[in-house]
Amino acid sequence: MENSLDNPIVQALAKLESNGKFYWLTTVSPDHLKLDICEVGEAIFPLTDRKIKKWLPYAAAAKFGFKDQTLLDKSVRDVLEIDKSQIEISDSWDQTLGPLLENIKSGLGLDEDGELNAELHNFLI
Repeated sequence: MENSLDNPIVQALAKLESNGKFYWLTTVSPDHLKLDICEVGEAIFPLTDRKIKKWLPYAAAAKFGFKDQTLLDKSVRDVLEIDKSQIEISDSWDQTLGPLLENIKSGLGLDEDGELNAELHNFLI
């Protein structure tokens, strides 16, 4: 059996240099994130059961990606989601997120000339 250190892929990976981390963690006050969901009302954090119940008619079972497929399997992911087309994000979030993206880009060691974007996928309930 071949020693993993003799593997050319392992050797190539060992030569890579990076100034960044594998992940970046930061937090922001929920006061900066204003979401209007399904025209039912604004999401104010922490969310209440009453507000969530108003959104349920607009929600569907959440699918997940596995290899090249999108699957629905409640034994893997038993949660509902509201499609991003049903959600409006306030401009104040862009003002908060913009400077954070620069810090995240730097922390991940990404190229200074590159552009890092964040976009809403769906809203999970």
